[in-house]
Amino acid sequence: MTEAPHGTVHGHGRRITVTCGDATSKWGRAFNINCLKGQPSLTGLSLLALFSVVTKLLGELCPPKLLARPLQFITKVKLDELEKRRQAYAAHASKTVADAKARGEGDPITHLAALVEGMKAWPGAWSPDMNLVDMERYLEQARRDSGFPRTILQEWIHRAEAQIGFESTRYEYARLFGNLLTDWLQDKSARTDISVPIEGESTLTPDGFEKVNRKETLEQKEKLESLIFETKEIDVSALEAYLKDLFSSKEAEEALEKLRKRIKKFSEDLRKRTIQPSEVENVIKSVLQSDVLSDDKQATLKDFLRKPTIVKELASVLNMQLSSIKSWSWPQEGVLLEPRRHLNGKTRFFLDAEILTCLLLHYLGMIWSIEFKDNLKLLQSSRVWKLPPRTLTRVDHKRRDVFFGDTERDNSIDKLRRKFKQENFFMCQLPSSFTDTADVYKEDSSDSDDDLSDVFAEPKELDDQGPLFDTPVDLKQSLLHILSADIVMNKALHGKCAIVRTDLEWFGPSLPFATIITILRFFGMSEEDVQFMQAFLSCPIVFKDDPSGLVRTRKRGVPIAYMLNTVCESGWPLPSSHPRRLLVLGFGRLALCLGVDGDAARRRVRSSSAQKNFTAIFRVAMYAGASYAWMRTRMASLSSTKRWSMNTLEMRRQLAATTSIFSWTQAYNKYMAFVVRNCGAPAIVYGKPHIDGIIDALARIQKTLFSAEPGNVQCSFADALARMLEAKFGVRAAEIPRGWYLWPNAAGGLEVKDPFVDLFLVLDGYKEKTPEEILKRAQAEDDRRYAEEKQRWENGESTNRAGRYDLAMGELDVVSPGDPFFSFDEFTKSREERGAWWCTAYEELLRRPVRSQVVCTPQLEASLAVLGDGIEAFRATRSGGWATLNPYWKWVIGLHHDEMVSKFGNLTAVEPASIPGGMVSVFKGSRMRWEQ
Repeated sequence: MTEAPHGTVHGHGRRITVTCGDATSKWGRAFNINCLKGQPSLTGLSLLALFSVVTKLLGELCPPKLLARPLQFITKVKLDELEKRRQAYAAHASKTVADAKARGEGDPITHLAALVEGMKAWPGAWSPDMNLVDMERYLEQARRDSGFPRTILQEWIHRAEAQIGFESTRYEYARLFGNLLTDWLQDKSARTDISVPIEGESTLTPDGFEKVNRKETLEQKEKLESLIFETKEIDVSALEAYLKDLFSSKEAEEALEKLRKRIKKFSEDLRKRTIQPSEVENVIKSVLQSDVLSDDKQATLKDFLRKPTIVKELASVLNMQLSSIKSWSWPQEGVLLEPRRHLNGKTRFFLDAEILTCLLLHYLGMIWSIEFKDNLKLLQSSRVWKLPPRTLTRVDHKRRDVFFGDTERDNSIDKLRRKFKQENFFMCQLPSSFTDTADVYKEDSSDSDDDLSDVFAEPKELDDQGPLFDTPVDLKQSLLHILSADIVMNKALHGKCAIVRTDLEWFGPSLPFATIITILRFFGMSEEDVQFMQAFLSCPIVFKDDPSGLVRTRKRGVPIAYMLNTVCESGWPLPSSHPRRLLVLGFGRLALCLGVDGDAARRRVRSSSAQKNFTAIFRVAMYAGASYAWMRTRMASLSSTKRWSMNTLEMRRQLAATTSIFSWTQAYNKYMAFVVRNCGAPAIVYGKPHIDGIIDALARIQKTLFSAEPGNVQCSFADALARMLEAKFGVRAAEIPRGWYLWPNAAGGLEVKDPFVDLFLVLDGYKEKTPEEILKRAQAEDDRRYAEEKQRWENGESTNRAGRYDLAMGELDVVSPGDPFFSFDEFTKSREERGAWWCTAYEELLRRPVRSQVVCTPQLEASLAVLGDGIEAFRATRSGGWATLNPYWKWVIGLHHDEMVSKFGNLTAVEPASIPGGMVSVFKGSRMRWEQ
């Protein structure tokens, strides 16, 4: 039996027993590993294989708090074993090479034979591109064939010595990889608290990075306290009158009454509802997506998902709590409110409730969200919902049908816009079903995902490169694409356009309880459920790291990341200048945008009394100074130094706060993904200058982050990492191939994400399509189609369309066969409502550029064949080979192939058996906590 801190590993016969933690404690757990029949017993297994299995299981089953020390112990044992093997191999390799030279001096056959003999004597797996059995056969021919070419023998000697050297290199990098993991584990266990620099202490690290201070966090905490602990009274009668006025027509009153009945029925049936285990699983997944709980509690929930029995018991407990929801309350001792900093520099405060409480609240939030969304969608599809006014009248449409035909009626920009709004953006912040676990309001996707697959997403169909709506990032990026396309179209069709963007200031924290409760009552929520919502909102709070431990009850606002808070924030009637036009916050608070054109409309927006009336009644505030040039400014300032200076400063602070190279890499990857996302996903409407701007911005950020060494003109992550590797582990920077920094962890690399690759991959996608060319073609089509139809009318070829409406509709003719063809101005009166070719142009603007495909050369194909199953480290399959690699990895492998093969002999930097897979999984699955 081997004892380890917080765990034991015991082996006997064909069984291993591993205990994680104290078996009698809350987290104690033990499990067995049985060798299958026909496999060797434990005594026949290598320590490397044993500890690889144990490490993987510990990584899956232990919570992070107990995980670090056992993993450090297991890693140390494995590293010790690797070091023994490395030293043994180094001695063996040195002896083999020396003996071969001594024995084969002047005799290449003997020289090569000694090398092959030494390679066969080492119990390791040699590269398959040098078959030792075949080599012995060739040697036999060389001994007996006097005409055998000496040049071939010399080449084989060189290859054999190179293979021996490659194996030494892989051992060295296996040791380095293990040291990096150990370094990261020590970093995770040491960072249990956040220190504050004392007065007079230097704010610079040895690397020149600035240390983090907590000024911004404290300021945001003070602002939050000024809002949530102060009651804000509202005029309930005025709010009720405002809501009633929205439904003052007979049709609206009937629709509202039906909605209230459905809500009341749902509310009555809620207590009778039985929560199913499958629903609990989806709730857990949604909670994990929301990032609301602490690391330990998230690890516990992930563990629950793997155990159906526990999920079933959770469903049983939640059903009991649901049946007594009337008496539900928060714990009197209060709930911890934890600050978390995001990459955009903002700090958000999260309630760290108990797991069962969080699951119950999230479940209720999901079912209420689904119910409200279904009912509001019914309201949207009814006649109560007022659509924006259209330019073309009924007579205009009839005249166009006569002169031009009705073949282009179905495809129009106007219809496509309505489709996007209704199907993708309306109430998008609310889930449609229990399987919909995405969090649209999540502050920063890059906090949980450091790749850019969502920004440079591949279409599901090869011919579908249009807007994507599958993920929250897709939704936000597509919204920007649509707004940009609207700007381009309005300028092309009308010569002017304005976009107004605004938001509600401190919306969530500042919402008065009375406003929320009044709206919920108005839509028919039962009094019992209203009282529960009041109890949910009135949460007793204790700020983390507050030495006083003071418990204060919340009096305003909603907590972040709980699904119930989305219910409280959604479905708000918005101000409109049109009498009794019912608008709802259908876009969510992704961006409250109102597209208008013309100076008169702009003045109306500025002087709108409806907004003032809305904010006064609901007791919320709009951000001052709406930007009319928001989209133009966003795209024009991508490479602006001012735009990224604050973010770069924040990144320097965050990189300075890391104490391990893996943590540094993780922080760098997430930050660069954040930058690229906030520059906008590529689209044809942005044009090639958009990509050029991002590339220039990234280059400027790199130069700012990484100051060049004297005499070194390059400034990159590789330079910074090389200096750290040399300082920590004595690795010479000049000997590290650039590809190793980018190579995946599963192949022994650091897996730094190169943000430039995806950008260069889409550059060629703009060669055939630019916004200017697309619009030019549509305008030329206007001239061509008008001239063609006018010629047909004047020749009498289309006059038979005249007068057909009076037969079907009982109306007078709008056009007679002898009338002149309608004017070009009338033809182009509203090309957004009628004009299929303009709709095609609009769709082309919304397309994403196709990514280039790197060609697989014979050398690449041969290297992949040698790599074998190792290709899985690059997220591809052995059977599919090159075709299953995504474009990013094709570019990286193609670019760095030669230097990696020259260094390691093939594309594997470290043999898979030497990589602690469990620890790699733990590292990649760990949540990045930004310094406060």
